Amino acid sequence: MPRTRYTRLVHKQDEARLNHQIRALNHLAYQLRRRPAELVELAAVIDLRDRRRARLEQQRRHKLAPSVTAAIPLGDHGALA
Repeated sequence: MPRTRYTRLVHKQDEARLNHQIRALNHLAYQLRRRPAELVELAAVIDLRDRRRARLEQQRRHKLAPSVTAAIPLGDHGALA
C-alpha cells in the first residue's frame, strides 16, 4: 500500500508541475502575440514615411517628363542625327 500511495503522490505532483508549466507557457505565448504600442506606432510611422516618399517620387517623375520633352527642338530634325 505505501508504494501505491507514494506512486499516486508522485503522479499528482508531476501533474501539478506540468499544469503549472503549461499555464506559464500559455501566458508567455499570449504575451508574445501582443504587440507593444511603441512597435505598432513605429510601424505606422514607417508606413507613412514610405507612402510619402513614394508619392513625392511619383510627383518628381511626372514633373520631369514635360521638361525633358520641351528641351528637344521639334522643328529641327537635323540636330538629332
